[in-house]
Amino acid sequence: MPGFTASEAAVGPSLRHIIKNAPGRVVVASFASHIHRLQQICDASVAVGRKVVVTGRSMITNTRVARELGYLHIDDKDIIDAFDVDELPDNKIVVLCTGSQGEPLSALSRMANGEHRSLSISKNDTVIISATPVPGNEKSVAGIVNALSKVGCDIYDKSRALVHVSGHGSQEELKLMLAMVHPTYFMPVHGEAVHLRAHAQLAREMGIPQQNIFVVDNGDALEMRNGKVRIGQPVDSGVVYVDGLSVTDADPVVLRDRQKLSQDGIVTCVVTVSHRSHKARGIEIYSRGVSFANDEELSADAQEVVRNRVDKSSNTDVGIDQLRKGVRNSLSNFLWNRTHTRPMVIPVVMEV
Repeated sequence: MPGFTASEAAVGPSLRHIIKNAPGRVVVASFASHIHRLQQICDASVAVGRKVVVTGRSMITNTRVARELGYLHIDDKDIIDAFDVDELPDNKIVVLCTGSQGEPLSALSRMANGEHRSLSISKNDTVIISATPVPGNEKSVAGIVNALSKVGCDIYDKSRALVHVSGHGSQEELKLMLAMVHPTYFMPVHGEAVHLRAHAQLAREMGIPQQNIFVVDNGDALEMRNGKVRIGQPVDSGVVYVDGLSVTDADPVVLRDRQKLSQDGIVTCVVTVSHRSHKARGIEIYSRGVSFANDEELSADAQEVVRNRVDKSSNTDVGIDQLRKGVRNSLSNFLWNRTHTRPMVIPVVMEV
């Protein structure tokens, strides 16, 4: 991002203004690890005469530990239990919760969907999402915002008010750091590939030679010997597959197949082919984990597609393996066109 990142102190007045003028409850979702932001929310709540309710496992844990260590300051009388909220009017309550990244089991998500055991959100309430979606979480956050919109409550995020500033430096801060440190070698870290490369470009603009800049992936190695830096031998890195009680380096193909089965199901097609005429004598289709398992019309059409594919190949010198591949492709494309799903198709072709 160009320019400078705004100060964290700029968020406090905005939060206080929204909390003060909200007609009902105020629900604030933030990172549970952002203790300074939690302090600003608590300060704003106490200043306007509201009690704070903390919900969400990590939020409860972090606020408790931060208070014990002296990093979060709020009196016991200003915090109430989530089960006691009905004893106070809605305009005297601020709920501090998890869910700023759209986590499906978070407190905010449960409240938005009416599934929280002690708290709910009504159309008179105000929800503040005091965070920026981490790349990849945009869809989940949008899902929660849509659910809240159906409730009819007032929603604030950083696009509507100054309820969040980034915890990351913008371009000018990064340039300032490079100017002060003036590194001989430079390896940008944190973020995805687009962020790493943008940071590397800033380093080039600050005068660091291209050959001294290293943009690496997880598992890559940099060796530093005698004042020189170079790429070394990579190491294994990534997800470790846990299957029951065993920890293994499972074949990625196996994991991909299991994921596909869990999402789209499986269709098995057994084709009996005449040894003499090479035409289909019998076709049976079985399916598991698919929505169209009992659709007789679709099943009949699928059998006809397979029969046409086999009969078309009977006039050519096609081997069993090629025929099996053709059946799989034809049936898979047919199911996609009719159902918009791609279950795993397993063709079994037998000559009799």
